[in-house]
Amino acid sequence: MAYTALYREWRPQSFEEVVGQPHVTRTLRNALASGAVAHAYLFCGPRGTGKTSVARILAKAVNCETGITPTPCQVCPSCEAITAGSSMDVLEIDGASNRGIDEVRDLREKLRLAPAASRRKVYIIDEVHQLTEPAFNALLKTLEEPPAHVLFILATTDPNRIPVTILSRCQRFDFHRLGARQIVARLEEVCRRHGLDPEPGALEFISRQAEGSLRDALSLLDQSVAYAGPAVTGAAVEEILGAVAEDARFALADTLLAGDVAGTLRLVAELVDRGKDLRQLAVDLTGHFRDLLVAATTRELDGLVDLPEESWPRLQGQAELAGAAWLAAATRQLGELVADLRFASQPRVLLEVALVGLAAERAPVTASRTGTPEPSGTAPAPPAGAETGEPGPVAAGAARAEVAAAACGAPAAASEVATAGKTLSLEELRRRWPELLERVGKARKGTAALLAGHATPVAVDGRSVVVGFTLGVMKEQLERPSQRSVVEKALQVLFGDGVTVRCALVPSLPEVARESGPRDEAEAEFDAPGDEDAPPAGPDAPVPPEDGEDDRASGRRGDAPDPVRKALDLFGGEIVDGEA
Repeated sequence: MAYTALYREWRPQSFEEVVGQPHVTRTLRNALASGAVAHAYLFCGPRGTGKTSVARILAKAVNCETGITPTPCQVCPSCEAITAGSSMDVLEIDGASNRGIDEVRDLREKLRLAPAASRRKVYIIDEVHQLTEPAFNALLKTLEEPPAHVLFILATTDPNRIPVTILSRCQRFDFHRLGARQIVARLEEVCRRHGLDPEPGALEFISRQAEGSLRDALSLLDQSVAYAGPAVTGAAVEEILGAVAEDARFALADTLLAGDVAGTLRLVAELVDRGKDLRQLAVDLTGHFRDLLVAATTRELDGLVDLPEESWPRLQGQAELAGAAWLAAATRQLGELVADLRFASQPRVLLEVALVGLAAERAPVTASRTGTPEPSGTAPAPPAGAETGEPGPVAAGAARAEVAAAACGAPAAASEVATAGKTLSLEELRRRWPELLERVGKARKGTAALLAGHATPVAVDGRSVVVGFTLGVMKEQLERPSQRSVVEKALQVLFGDGVTVRCALVPSLPEVARESGPRDEAEAEFDAPGDEDAPPAGPDAPVPPEDGEDDRASGRRGDAPDPVRKALDLFGGEIVDGEA
């Protein structure tokens, strides 16, 4: 005997067996009991929620040999033929492949014929929204006044595409997505009847992946049994779908909330190596952040999140750490990412850029680079290592800036400018950097996180501050007018009017800052005594370039002020559209 798929074997055969649609079954049973059966019905709802199954049950109810009844006998020739799909008087038509006016005209001709062996002829048109406009027009009059022996049942997943003239001639029933508990209860019954032994949490995982469709859930269970045998496991479902297990979703959320860019990228790489589908990863992560947003806004999670109760404390802990405002923005960004990945030629790059951006926003904002938060309004704590002599993260940042300042040509005093008593120098800027981050954070936390985690002041040229980045994607973020204006306003509060910001890409800066040995020739060039702009003397002195030659040799660097140009020459940066 041929094998029957679980979703076909467990298709409901009576109104009592329909899961999750009591508002539909109760109304139809009352109508059948009173004999008030309409001539046309429209069943709307997501896939796998029982539309076609209820249509078949209704066909049996009006054609059962015991009479029109809400409880068909299931044993008479009419009921058996409808169950087997062999009834000549119950016709199921696929609206997607029979969508033209010619097919509808042919249907209208056949409507006039009396039923072959049943009380009424029942036409079930599935995916009816696929019919063309001429086909709908041809169906309109027949649907309004069909012969007395004809019953129409239209089914669709997209009722918005059906003309209102058709909608107004049907009784409409909206089928709902099934809840996770309803699906799990049905799957447990199937497992008991088939002698299956699912591990804890496996059926919950299947129900989440089914997204409210019982048919999809039964198909996934069928696949899992074929893959792993009677011991149904969550790992089997994960392998089949390329889905991300609960622990992996929590781990990825942990790295994002901690602002751990490297950890986020490592986790993504591991999931890619395990063959996970990147769009499915984005979908799963979006769902997890939606659950976090729910947990951040309410304590009543029952019925709102599809997670086992034992996972609720961990979910609530992450939600409290993140905050509702950031979670709302992050969930929206992830939702947009899911849509973008549908057509992306490099989905991994797109995914990583989005996740790096989310992680960067979670970097410490009002804290020093030790990562320890400081209460708003209090003085920043001294840098780590201030007493021990060991350089902490803040000191390391200052060291990197010192190297860049040395590359710019002269001591800090040479680049000091005073306006209204407020001095702007590289030394003063480094000293007040934590205060600047705090001010920026009050206006926009994401911008402050960007500066705290990925930027360092590298030079001051007059009233212009040059901020160095080691990642091009982060440099591009601050170059946006909305981001840069926040930083400039904070700088103007600290150092007076007219302070502007420019960005430089200095990819080798961290490595140079860690070197403890003598500097190379490129750096020694800036140690020459006397006028910093004077060329080195001696027989080996280079010949001065012709006008414009220096600009051609260094690209756009000739447009930059001399100290900035020297820093860029040393660290490999470039000028783009007049900005470093």
